[in-house]
Amino acid sequence: MTKIPPPFSGAPPDEVALSRAPLVRVLGQIMFPIIAKLAQQDEIAAFQDQIRASYPLLNPEQVHHIEITPGAEPRVRADVIWRFASADRVWRVSLSTSFVSLETTAYTSRQEFVERLTAVARALEATVDPKLVLRVGVRYINRIEGEALALLPKLIKSEVLGVLQTPFKDAAQHLITESLLRTEEGQLLARWGSLPAGATVDPQALDPIATPSWILDLDLFAMEQEPFAADAIGARVLAFARRHYSVFRFVVTPAFLTYYGGEV
Repeated sequence: MTKIPPPFSGAPPDEVALSRAPLVRVLGQIMFPIIAKLAQQDEIAAFQDQIRASYPLLNPEQVHHIEITPGAEPRVRADVIWRFASADRVWRVSLSTSFVSLETTAYTSRQEFVERLTAVARALEATVDPKLVLRVGVRYINRIEGEALALLPKLIKSEVLGVLQTPFKDAAQHLITESLLRTEEGQLLARWGSLPAGATVDPQALDPIATPSWILDLDLFAMEQEPFAADAIGARVLAFARRHYSVFRFVVTPAFLTYYGGEV
């Protein structure tokens, strides 16, 4: 197999803190084999007690899945996702019968995010004991908007901007590139490009806005069945976050770092 090149392998560059980082959402998800009892409110009470100090708000959400079986009529299956939010609603934990996740719209540091997700995994391990983990994923979504759009050629490296450096730039309304890439830690689903006003690539994770924007949506994941061990999951999430930063720094220029409040 071909050797994986940087920035998809190797150590990340030194981190440059951005006081105005254009991160709109960061998510981490841990999937495990279906535990049917988690659909019942009584069965999630112990987990809630473990995390309630940080996420005191609970809002159950009903979701519906369409199951299609060859030779049979489509069947709609109802499920519930337990949504636990911080008091200021900028952090949210979601628990279903097959996954637990953490997301935030107020990301401040890699350390805080990893510590919070590890704490959630420990709470699940202590109360539910899922036994196995099937998938771990971490996703970072950046969005450039407003006056910064006119500066894209200075903020984003030319090899990433691609056709936006041609007459496509003035004609394109919706222009998204999607790639599935190998990394040392797993697979990276990367999406980047221009969106018109009111558009999104994922309504669950990226809210539409009233003006055009340019997005960088990076989702790094590994699908390996392993024993459910919260601290090991936390170590993997940290490795994923570091790889995200390596790829992010490959995409952006020093001018991007300066524009969004970094010191370089």
